[in-house]
This record gives sequence, structure tokens and C-alpha cells, in this order.
Amino acid sequence: MNRRLNRQLPHFSSVDLETGLSWHGGGDYRYEEKIDGWYCEADASGLYFKNKQAALPDSLPDYLQDCRIVGELKAGTLHAFDIIHKGNRQLWQMPLNERLNWLQEAQAHFPSWIVPIRHGHGGEFLEAILAEGGEGVVAKHLGAFFGKMGAWIKCKRQETHDCLVTARNIGKDSAQISLRGSPVGNVTVPSCVSVGEVIEVRCHSITKSGKLREPVYIRTRHDLTLA
Repeated sequence: MNRRLNRQLPHFSSVDLETGLSWHGGGDYRYEEKIDGWYCEADASGLYFKNKQAALPDSLPDYLQDCRIVGELKAGTLHAFDIIHKGNRQLWQMPLNERLNWLQEAQAHFPSWIVPIRHGHGGEFLEAILAEGGEGVVAKHLGAFFGKMGAWIKCKRQETHDCLVTARNIGKDSAQISLRGSPVGNVTVPSCVSVGEVIEVRCHSITKSGKLREPVYIRTRHDLTLA
């Protein structure tokens, strides 16, 4: 059961927070928590990531020996959201609503290090996840096969900050930026942005090391100056 990651992997499209909070639950989509972990596929032979593999934390029970479970691995726990093989059945070719039936049957046999992903009701669920400090929500089309382009739509936490441009990386269209006097990383900017200007940057959050996570330039704040 040593399958490499040689099929189409999940592809995300994104929407802004305002759109995500307006999602209606139900219908053609399932809304799942987006875990801030590592994409991982697990079967009896090990854990498979996009660019590496690792040993299982513990052996799988008999029922799961011929399964491949997909999820996000965080702090030693696999948050399972899909199942793509059961024996010789290529479940990834089935629509999600059918795969979820197989996953629900498999859940009864999960060891302690595998837990089912949380899911909920559209924008209300997204709001609750963000209130807990979570990353966001993924809307998945119930009729899509695993890895279908455009079938997964993510909406994540967003915050904006006014940052000072402290240096330009010539030839790379990027700038070094600081926030409240501390360096917070680099961001891609238009060529017209200069050292000493203030720019508005959108990011997911600020890391423990004080860097902006996934920063995106929004605009130059010509109305602001920072020391």
C-alpha cells in the first residue's frame, strides 16, 4: 500500500473574509475547519507529505490496514477529512458525499492519534472558528472527485497593518518592512514603492517570532508617515 503522491492533490481557491462570513450552510457544500498543520496521507506503510514521508506514530487497527486516510497533521494528531483508498477501491474518483460515507465508517476504528475534522454551518461556523482563534474554514463541493480544480474554497483569518518600508530588494519587487519599530519580514510591492513610505499590508496573523504570516501588499498610505 506504498502509494506515492502521484495523483492530483487538492487545490484551493480563496475568498475574502466578507464573502466567507456570508456563506449559507448546507446545499452543495460541506464546511470544514481549516487546520494550521501539514497536509498528510496515512496508510499502513506510513505518513506521506507533499515532499517527504515518515513513520506512523502507532500501528493502524485491522479495519484501516487497507485504507488511505487524508488530513492535516498538527502536533502529532491527524485531523482526518477524507479517505481516498479502501482496499482496491479508488475512492478518490468518487464524489465527496460518497467518500464521506466511507470515512464515517472508518471513524469507528480511528486510533487515538486520528480525529475527524470539525464541520459546521457556513458563515456561522467560520465566525465561531475565528472567535476561537482558529485559521479558517474550507468549503468543499460534495459532488467533486478528490483533487478537482475549484472544488475547495478556503476563507482564512485576515488582519491589516500599516508598515514602514525600511529597504527595497532591487530586482525582486519586494521590500523589507517594519511594524512599530520591529522588522516583520518581506512583502512583494509595486516598483513605485520607496523606502520610507508607509504601506498597508494584509496578513493572516503575526507569528510568535514577530513576523507577518502570508503578507500581501494592499496600497501605499500617502496619508500616513511613521518614524
